Amino acid sequence: MKFPFINLLLFYGLLLSVITAQTPAPTATNSVTDKVTKPDFIVLEVRSYETLPSIASGYGILVIELANYNNLKPFDNLVTGSQIKIPLTKEVKETLTKIDSVIEKSGAFFKDGLKTLQDGMRPQSGDNFDNSLKVFLYSTINPQRNQKLNDCYNQLVETIYRIEFPNNQLKPNIRSLSTSCGWNISNETADNVVALVSQVPTQGFKTQEFKPSNLDELSKLELGQYQQMLYSRPTKVPTNANSVRIVKAQSGDTIATLAAREKVSAVDVAKINGLLPTTKLVAGREIKIPIISTIQVNQKPSQNNNSSNSQQNLGEKPVQAQDGKVKAIINYFNENLHDPYSMRFVRWSKVFEKTYLRTNYWAVQVKYRAKNTLGAYVLTEIIFYIKNNKVVAVEKLY
Repeated sequence: MKFPFINLLLFYGLLLSVITAQTPAPTATNSVTDKVTKPDFIVLEVRSYETLPSIASGYGILVIELANYNNLKPFDNLVTGSQIKIPLTKEVKETLTKIDSVIEKSGAFFKDGLKTLQDGMRPQSGDNFDNSLKVFLYSTINPQRNQKLNDCYNQLVETIYRIEFPNNQLKPNIRSLSTSCGWNISNETADNVVALVSQVPTQGFKTQEFKPSNLDELSKLELGQYQQMLYSRPTKVPTNANSVRIVKAQSGDTIATLAAREKVSAVDVAKINGLLPTTKLVAGREIKIPIISTIQVNQKPSQNNNSSNSQQNLGEKPVQAQDGKVKAIINYFNENLHDPYSMRFVRWSKVFEKTYLRTNYWAVQVKYRAKNTLGAYVLTEIIFYIKNNKVVAVEKLY
């Protein structure tokens, strides 16, 4: 007895099993689309000098917000080497963008400096290198508060110093600087610059030439007769009538011009009359003149003047080392600078004689970089005035 229906079912069942065996099983990737999400924070490894406030200021985030994000209190002590998560808030992203912009602008100046240095334009390269540092200093972000800026800035200062003052033992590591700052300076360029500066016998980017200040000539001027009367130290003003005399003002007179004509101190005349030296007077007005304040204009210099001149003795000319350093100035730095060990001297002038505030001194002009109280390197230029091998005055140029 035949069963055609059953045979048909068996045939279709066999055919279905063959098709199923040849069809690959669906995988998870074919059925479900993986969603890869970027982390919403960055991880920072704490350094020995860092605190939560310093980290927060370096990334543009509130201290309390950073502390809460890491389950800490704002003034908790951080363990060196531990990790801090910084949430990528809008403010943090804006700060990171500014940081990248600062490093990029600084790198453009530094690359120009390398190019001009290779072209033999050493003074121009020095200007470019200074500008690359100023980009950091003039930014609104403290380089010492952000690890990326800190690493780039410190290496930049050291590299420029090694380029400006070649040393066979400590050569500029331009490759490392390029890596830290992400400037993509070719190894060929870096090696060429290192070889170039090693061959330069002189130090510094510019010739040691210091133009005299316009104020130098002014400091040498002597007070004339009129100025002596106007600005001489006031004497004790008499109070009785017998110690004064009366004069009448002329047309266009002031207390100062009248006092000059009468050869007395304008300060004394103004004080006894209750007026100012610049007060304009009406013609015919009676003015009291103190008799005891009469100035002997034609009086010859006294022995006191000679003794005061002798007190302006400069002493021996300060001894200058081969590298330009002067011991008196080094002692001044050690006593007054915030961090004297951070100093990087740029240039020293030769010892020269200079008049400052109507007094003669031995002078030395020094340009240097050093850390300030915030830990940031600052470029400074100062004229040091020395007398008897001791710094007695300083004039900060910038």
